[in-house]
Amino acid sequence: MRWLRNADDIPRDTQKDSDHRSIRQKQDQRQPCAKSGRLVRPRLPDAGKIRCMSTIQCIKLGREGEQLGKPPYPGELGQRIFDNVSREGWQMWLAHQTMLINEYRLSPIEAKDRTYLAEEMEKFFFGDGSQAPQEFVEPDS
Repeated sequence: MRWLRNADDIPRDTQKDSDHRSIRQKQDQRQPCAKSGRLVRPRLPDAGKIRCMSTIQCIKLGREGEQLGKPPYPGELGQRIFDNVSREGWQMWLAHQTMLINEYRLSPIEAKDRTYLAEEMEKFFFGDGSQAPQEFVEPDS
């Protein structure tokens, strides 16, 4: 058995054909940042493309609004929210959910707390509305 010491010892036909680029080629992809002027690589493959904003009739707000980018919650409930709730309506739920978690000292790790939040989410969007705890006092803005 012959020991190989470096990649040059490997016969050419057994070397993997790599797609590695030199540092110079990687630097050529960089473009100047608009704010700082430093050379940076684009983060997204579709950076610079204009995305089309779709609108939906928001069930929570009762008016048209920008649709969420993807279902925010798994399962059938998440798909219903995606189809019927705008970004602004979803932000309202996140604020209400934060209040519920803080007031009731819920832990998203606990299954019973997640179930409670899912039920409240269903009520908030598709039911009579999720109510704040009786003890809740709106903070002064």
